[in-house]
Amino acid sequence: MKHLSLVLFLPYALFFFGCNEATAPSSADSGYDPYSNNQSPKLTPLSTSSDQSVLFIGNSVIYTVDLDVKFQSFANSSGESLYVQSVTIPGGTLYDHVSNEETSVAIASRTWSYVILQENTSGCYDDIEKATFISSLQTLRERILKSSPNASMYLFKRWILEGGYGDYPHSKYVEMTSSCYSEASTASSMPLIPVADVWYDFSNKYPSIDLYSPDRGHASDFGALLTNGVIFKTLFGDASNDSYIKSDLDSSSALKIKATIDEIP
Repeated sequence: MKHLSLVLFLPYALFFFGCNEATAPSSADSGYDPYSNNQSPKLTPLSTSSDQSVLFIGNSVIYTVDLDVKFQSFANSSGESLYVQSVTIPGGTLYDHVSNEETSVAIASRTWSYVILQENTSGCYDDIEKATFISSLQTLRERILKSSPNASMYLFKRWILEGGYGDYPHSKYVEMTSSCYSEASTASSMPLIPVADVWYDFSNKYPSIDLYSPDRGHASDFGALLTNGVIFKTLFGDASNDSYIKSDLDSSSALKIKATIDEIP
């Protein structure tokens, strides 16, 4: 039976969890089975009294680096006070969230301003996976609109594991996911948050700033900063310098990330 893990975080907490999202068979998983569905969903509310609210629905891409916690801190530094909550399933897909009770509870728990949906790497692997990905988005969209009819919903376009996925090398799977996410965005009427596009552009421009964590699949602290910068830009516009400098990372590298994101139209 799945258990609910309920944890209350302070906005500037910077703890890291060791679970991995589902990865290619060649990826190290340190004893964690990324393909198992017998993992505990995680529901993470972040305390704030703000009327604006953001719900993240996804997997370890979000919780491994406390992306939701850091996003709230990032937004606060740019003057946006937000209620942020996440519901994540280790190694989970959006299809898993469709039948997950904690996800349904989170969706219905308040009137959300923004909902960000993040799919597993496997979502674009073949036609069957893609069809399931898109149908799950459509189902979740309908549920969200029932409790939050004015919610703005976005599809998180995530980066690809550095070593590629399954039988596909990195460059080929990047190409596949690009068309797959465009199709999913259109089918679900959810605009894309173009994290992957900015990730690849930045990595090519500044190869010495490593966006990947040691497992080469999740985000490093720099990758998390870039990701939250792209999310904030999509939702609210350009962030202040403070949002980047207060990240406790090298300020020169952080401002290079900011400059790259500020170039997004």
